[in-house]
Amino acid sequence: MVAQQLQRNLYLAGKMAFSFPSAVDEMSLQRTHIDANDALIVISYSGMNETVLKMVQNFNLQGVKTIAFTSFRQNRLSQIASYNLYYDTVAKNVQYQNRKEQFFSDLHVLIDLFTMGLINYISKTDSELED
Repeated sequence: MVAQQLQRNLYLAGKMAFSFPSAVDEMSLQRTHIDANDALIVISYSGMNETVLKMVQNFNLQGVKTIAFTSFRQNRLSQIASYNLYYDTVAKNVQYQNRKEQFFSDLHVLIDLFTMGLINYISKTDSELED
């Protein structure tokens, strides 16, 4: 759901984006269409999925910039990505079935801040080109 929100935000910012939940199979199909002018954004809670790590390493070798959105803990994805943005989760005990749930509200805020920063960067770059 967060990837779809980011995709919508990027679309509104005038950038084409595709969202591939559990992207392994889809990204292997798209590999020939992604080049060094593109950016790959990976959203991962653990940052430790071996298949995703191999995929990111392959794109890094092709010169594709990778941006990782991961939780505040040491993980391999944040070590191999070109850029890292971190979020925190809130663990709460939920009375229903007495379970502990993770809430990702900070990730939603991070997605919005990332998009606003990108829009500001694009606006500044465009205005500098006009001068």
